[in-house]
Amino acid sequence: MGMYEDLIYLESAWKTIPINNLAEKRLVSSAKDMIPQILEVIVVQDHSGVSTRENKE
Repeated sequence: MGMYEDLIYLESAWKTIPINNLAEKRLVSSAKDMIPQILEVIVVQDHSGVSTRENKE
């Protein structure tokens, strides 16, 4: 069981670390996980000639 799956550890972390810091770290971690997917979408759009700027105008 990892430390984030340990409910006792998690509860003590919630009590000692401000909630905003935990939320920010979770968002940054999620964003880092999404970078390869975002880059793939950009590359696919670039190769297909689709421009998001053109679609907005």
